[in-house]
Amino acid sequence: MPTNKKCKLQPTPANPKCDFKAAAKDSVTLEIKEVPDGGFIDFETARYAGKDIPGTPGKTITFVVVAGSNNLELVYLFSRPGDGHGELHEVCAQNTFLDTIRAANKAVAYTICA
Repeated sequence: MPTNKKCKLQPTPANPKCDFKAAAKDSVTLEIKEVPDGGFIDFETARYAGKDIPGTPGKTITFVVVAGSNNLELVYLFSRPGDGHGELHEVCAQNTFLDTIRAANKAVAYTICA
């Protein structure tokens, strides 16, 4: 679904303490993009800044960035638990690629700094 929404998350590969940078109070929507031969993937659970994000299980989640350094904790559900894979993207105009999702690492955490 096309969107004109400005991207909010900026990957920060040079910063060992923050995976992504964003502005406090920004609303961020993430989605799972399935790839050929990767199987079906859902967010099984999602937490940000110690609070559950509604909408799981599902393909998209939305949360509001809070000030400081906070963890985004994601657990994925795979139809192919042995070799499932896909991609994590921000829903925005540039459709920012954030990470590769793999069944071998179904629970991940990212630090977002605002």
